[in-house]
Amino acid sequence: MTADLTGTLARSWREPDCVAAELALKCLLDEAETVEELYELDVPAAWRNDLEDQLVQDFDYDFLYDMRLDGFEDDAQFMKKQRIAPMRFENWFEPFTEAYSVPPFAQD
Repeated sequence: MTADLTGTLARSWREPDCVAAELALKCLLDEAETVEELYELDVPAAWRNDLEDQLVQDFDYDFLYDMRLDGFEDDAQFMKKQRIAPMRFENWFEPFTEAYSVPPFAQD
């Protein structure tokens, strides 16, 4: 998934097609942030927020990192109320809509 994501960044950007692609983007940006801090690079203070606002439609996947919400992906009422994509692992590679498609290696 990360290879597909970086290829998309290099060619022409399209927003992530599935939860797995959003998570791959988050990992890529986490790594860039680590490099920026480690080497004390001179980048704008809000570079990550600005970039994320341009690259992803929403931040539903952040729920997966909130320990207070552990297990939310199994709570149908919570998922419906928040209007978020299915977040169970088995759903991570499902395209968000029919207009999207995930790479062949991520399909059943």
